[in-house]
Amino acid sequence: MVTRRTTSVLSAAAAATAIAVVAPGVAHAAPDTADAQPTVVRPGTEVVAGALSPETFQQGVDAAAAQLLAVRAAVVAKWELEAMQAAVVAKWQAEAEAARIAAEEAAAAAAAAAQEAAVRAAVAQSWQSQAAAQSYSAPAQSYSAPAQSYSAPAQSYSAPATGGSGDASAWANSAAAMAVKNCESGNNYSTNTGNGYYGAWQFDIPSWLANGGGAYAATPDQAPAWAQDQVAYNYYQAAGWGPWSCA
Repeated sequence: MVTRRTTSVLSAAAAATAIAVVAPGVAHAAPDTADAQPTVVRPGTEVVAGALSPETFQQGVDAAAAQLLAVRAAVVAKWELEAMQAAVVAKWQAEAEAARIAAEEAAAAAAAAAQEAAVRAAVAQSWQSQAAAQSYSAPAQSYSAPAQSYSAPAQSYSAPATGGSGDASAWANSAAAMAVKNCESGNNYSTNTGNGYYGAWQFDIPSWLANGGGAYAATPDQAPAWAQDQVAYNYYQAAGWGPWSCA
């Protein structure tokens, strides 16, 4: 047997009549009129309605069921609204937390950038200080080569304008002189190999000028053969065969 919950409903059509839904076997005075008799619910009987008609009773039951459904719908709507509000609040809280975290990260990044800039500035300042301390300017050094002058010894002879002396020609054609010329240059009066020695007798410029060669040409290879023989003879008279390695 199903136990029923007690529900009281006032009907607009029977305002003076009470509807009672009770458990079987319970005595209950349903009507509140003076001549109404208490009604006893017998076993097997679910509902006892005093003097109400079945139609009125059914209307009351339907109204109670509709009211219950409305209450349930209102409760469900309230729960849904509360859930929606809770979701919105949670969303706002999440957004606020995200904004707080973003602000903290931005502040941390700005602080890190400022610290890095300070470190770089300190390193640059240190390098500049070290560079200034280690800078060295070498003193200007100048070197002046000592002036060199060469004065050819005064000659006690005057070279002829053309042709050499007979003694110079005879000496230059002697066997000893020919051997020296052949050894030094192959007896080539115009030789200039670029080694600093010129002509048949392989004069260097100082020896050429010191023995009167400047009167004939700037370099021995540009002077005629007789002039080279004359200068060689002058040198031989002053120093012998010593100046020639082939002698």
